[in-house]
Amino acid sequence: PTSTGPLTIAADGSVSVATGTAAGTYTASYQVCQRAQPTICDTASVSVTVTAGAALNAVDDAFGPVDGSPGSANVGNVLGNDTLDGAPLNSAAFTVTSTATAPLSISPAGVVSIAPNAAAGLYTASYTLCAAGDPSTCDTATVAVQVVRVDAQDDSFSLASGTAGGVVGNVLRNDSLNGTPPNVVTAFWGGLFDSHLSIEPNGDLRVRAGTPAGVYTGNYTVCVRAAPTICNHALVAVAVASGPSILAAANDTRR
Repeated sequence: PTSTGPLTIAADGSVSVATGTAAGTYTASYQVCQRAQPTICDTASVSVTVTAGAALNAVDDAFGPVDGSPGSANVGNVLGNDTLDGAPLNSAAFTVTSTATAPLSISPAGVVSIAPNAAAGLYTASYTLCAAGDPSTCDTATVAVQVVRVDAQDDSFSLASGTAGGVVGNVLRNDSLNGTPPNVVTAFWGGLFDSHLSIEPNGDLRVRAGTPAGVYTGNYTVCVRAAPTICNHALVAVAVASGPSILAAANDTRR
């Protein structure tokens, strides 16, 4: 075989190009001789044009926050920021495989989803993007999805007497945001209550003074401060008793 630059011509006439050869046109000469009469020869040249391969670029993705309670069938698409030679991809011309595991999944079309009832946390995976029909043209990137969970639980309180009113409890006592109690830094809340009830800024539920005996209800909402559209709702019921009977003694007059 003979070599000229990146070209190699084997004894059987096959031509090969060295790995990593830059784009351009390369030329080499070769000679053909009769085996029986090696002095009878002729010389020719071969020219090979090398073109630059398509530059496929899979770019890392970060999505969220996503509400883990309902999940999401379409968090985003990993192909949205990937390029071919610097231009947006024609997604139909590419396939996607990934290492994603539940509750995170990535479809062959690149759609990222989170299954319902996903726990709070950061879910990550890598994906490989390949040109359809050309498994040698591929690139790999990572995807990360932040999942948050706010869980508001129904509350039931009681008060022995509504005459003086007072705080009956805190509606946040059994709620959680990402597994910990919500506070003014991580969440905000508000509610719609019977006129005899009100919620304090810290979540305390107050029965107004002079409330008659009865059951009073309302509902409240807890939202993630960093993602105000992610909220959860709960119900509140307060049973107010009539309190002890008041015995009034009056003066007596005897005739």
